Amino acid sequence: MNDIMWPGWNVIFFIGNIILTAIAIKSSFKLVKYYKKSRNLTVYAQTNKVLSEIEKMQNFMTEIMKVSNQVNRKATNYKKRVSELGGELDACYNNILSELPHDYYHDFYTLRPDSEVKVDLQNYISSLIDGSAVPDEGIDVREHTKYKMTLAKMQEFFKGKIMETEETLK
Repeated sequence: MNDIMWPGWNVIFFIGNIILTAIAIKSSFKLVKYYKKSRNLTVYAQTNKVLSEIEKMQNFMTEIMKVSNQVNRKATNYKKRVSELGGELDACYNNILSELPHDYYHDFYTLRPDSEVKVDLQNYISSLIDGSAVPDEGIDVREHTKYKMTLAKMQEFFKGKIMETEETLK
């Protein structure tokens, strides 16, 4: 009953510490796996929202072209309608920027229909809203098509990213 301890206690404590350490390591690996899956799920959801907004933008761009091609532009006040649709495009673009996963920012800003054409979608949307891209003769079809091609390229890019993310979630 003195201060002398049974020598087997040290071994029991040592084995207990090893077991607890192994459990902690296993739990940390599970936590990292869960974190990665959760992050991929978040990226997947955000990318789906971005893709949805791009599809809306494509529909608005088509509608802008329809309004611009109307026979009697003056009677329909097409500049006002194009400005309203430009506002809708701007709202979609801002939604894209707010939902865009951080990993894709660089890719989003460098997407172009081809390597020689610099496309600034945000400036084009602003020019639709303020009316500078809407002359009385109608919208420049080539310029409009260039921006539609940019949206198509964005759509293709994000569809690919969604497919990649789906594979990692399986």
